[in-house]
Amino acid sequence: MATGATPDEVRFGRSRARVLRHYAIWTLPALPVFAVLTVVFDTAWYSPLPYLLLMLFSLAGPYARLSRENGLPLVVGRDELRLTRRDGTELAVDWADLAVAEVRGRLHHLLVVEVAAPERTRPPLGRWEWARLVAQGNGGLSGIQRPHEIHVSLTGLEPGVDRLRELLAARTDAVADGTPAA
Repeated sequence: MATGATPDEVRFGRSRARVLRHYAIWTLPALPVFAVLTVVFDTAWYSPLPYLLLMLFSLAGPYARLSRENGLPLVVGRDELRLTRRDGTELAVDWADLAVAEVRGRLHHLLVVEVAAPERTRPPLGRWEWARLVAQGNGGLSGIQRPHEIHVSLTGLEPGVDRLRELLAARTDAVADGTPAA
């Protein structure tokens, strides 16, 4: 549990070290490819270096954007799920008002949240306001597929995707059973 969290909630944020590790994992396999190309085409070892530098430079933008997100993108509470909007305010959704709250993806994890009762979110959001949430600036909410579905990138998530999966499963199971979440 992070500092500032009550006993009934867990705050999730981004770790710059985890974001850097994520991009390093995707970049390192390119090094042997450049080495093989150097041998196959019988060129000097430094010939593919400009292409490697260009590839590393292209990854600098997404890394910088994700590492600037110092806020906590989500809070899993006993009664609600709170997402940080791109303007820095929070969007709170009660567990009973969620149709879907799950982590998807194997290589790039996304939190997928679909609200069944959008008029009961705090603050209440209309159908077209959801699309504006996605279009605002960098950070927080990262995509939308349906009118009331939000995708949140979990790259660099602290304390981790597995912990988030556990909490989401516990909270949604408790709502389905009608018992209070622990």
